[in-house]
Amino acid sequence: MHNMLSLTTNSMLLVYGKAKADVVAAAVYLDPMGGRMNIRQLQYFCAVVTTGSFSRSAQEQGVSVQAVSKAIVELEDELGAPLFIRGNKGATPTSFGWELYRTAQAAVDAFGRVEQHAAYLCQSHRRSVEGRDDLRLSLIYHPFSKNELMCAGFSLLLRKRTGVRTRMTLSAGPAALQALFEGELDALITIGAFEHPRCETIKVGTLPTGVYFSRFHPLHSLSQVSYEDLAPYPALCVAEYEGFNESILDVYRAHGLTSTYGVP
Repeated sequence: MHNMLSLTTNSMLLVYGKAKADVVAAAVYLDPMGGRMNIRQLQYFCAVVTTGSFSRSAQEQGVSVQAVSKAIVELEDELGAPLFIRGNKGATPTSFGWELYRTAQAAVDAFGRVEQHAAYLCQSHRRSVEGRDDLRLSLIYHPFSKNELMCAGFSLLLRKRTGVRTRMTLSAGPAALQALFEGELDALITIGAFEHPRCETIKVGTLPTGVYFSRFHPLHSLSQVSYEDLAPYPALCVAEYEGFNESILDVYRAHGLTSTYGVP
């Protein structure tokens, strides 16, 4: 059986050969990776929520208060809303902060499980692959803005946490699966459920999806968007990624999205 790290639309998995697809609805982009937000920001954010203090969270994370504060400010800038009410006695989450915390903590916990499984994979890999002591992962996902930076950051973070030299790349599903079978990859990370008779898939968590608009889009002013709101906007599927595993579009359609869709 092959190993595979799999991130599903509603769940994150560690598998050995799986992927995700992309969905675009007119000027609307449905993307589970979500902008520039990164796992480090979420870790610091969750630490501040649980400790109620920037200084205590910094001690807990083993970094400076300035590093935590900078990460939170950047996260607030990206989200366009304050996450904490700062005071002399500490930091209290805003209502928006509490809402984000529920999904952010799930993402942080899921990443921790990815780290643990990555370490396990590397130990198994060291025993089975002669002459190689690194861990090679591939995220089955279409190219997105600054994806090289994300892959490099993820690889560095796993290396620091596990002590294992790690390299993560972006790949299309069929090519990555073949590389997995040929021993060129140790595990695949997918977003969406995946099944293959030669693969073992382990769910490691969930990822929230988001809807992103340009400020000129008719739906931009809405605080919440329903499937009915999206219905007039066609969804575009990238054939190279759609169909390899359960995609964002599959999940949205199952929950009521009625937009027409096609391959560009």
